[in-house]
Amino acid sequence: MIDTVLTVIAVIAIFTLPIFIVWLTRKFKLLGAVGAIVICYLVGFAFSAIGLSGHDYDKGLTTTIAYVLVALSIPLVLFSINLKSVKTLAKGTVIGYSLCIVSAVIVAVAMFFITRLFMEGTDKLAAMTIGLYTGGTPNLNAIGISLKAGSENISAANLSDSIVGGLYFLLIISVMPKVYGAILKRREKRVGGKKGARNAAVSDSGAGAPGAAQTQKRKKNINKKNNENTMKIKRK
Repeated sequence: MIDTVLTVIAVIAIFTLPIFIVWLTRKFKLLGAVGAIVICYLVGFAFSAIGLSGHDYDKGLTTTIAYVLVALSIPLVLFSINLKSVKTLAKGTVIGYSLCIVSAVIVAVAMFFITRLFMEGTDKLAAMTIGLYTGGTPNLNAIGISLKAGSENISAANLSDSIVGGLYFLLIISVMPKVYGAILKRREKRVGGKKGARNAAVSDSGAGAPGAAQTQKRKKNINKKNNENTMKIKRK
């Protein structure tokens, strides 16, 4: 009975809590400074801790609802995309995703060789990890089921991703943008300073070249006029 009540509360929270949290962030400056996304993550962690009390909600149902909502949100995000700008962003996106795949494979293979000495099934965990960080949680579950990794290993992998990934995203949306922003601004200033010096050098050299050419042209015109005057005098 308690589990059913918790499931109903969780379903209602999925549809109502984000709206309520956004309203709170607009109403109170302190919560607005924290941000709606951070608060949603904290509430999500609180719901995940319910299972530690001996009672739990139907996570299968809530996961299905989450998948449906994500599927509906993707078109809404795509509708706001400027397709003309995709051409300029496509190259960087491909490079970034390629680096993501390479890094995931390297780290997963390295951890496999390290952990296989004292753990079992690390080959399956490595495969699930690569699927997770290149395609998301559905890939992790699909690979785990196809490799017969067992429900315990799949659940442990999902839980580890929730904890580590949650902390990572909290840093990404709170502290890391300021850190990365400061680093990138310094780099832009350095690159901008070098480009400015190069442009100044080019402009100086460009300005000097026309001046020299004009001087030579004037000399040629003067010599030509002198020659014409000389020829006129000889004819007379």
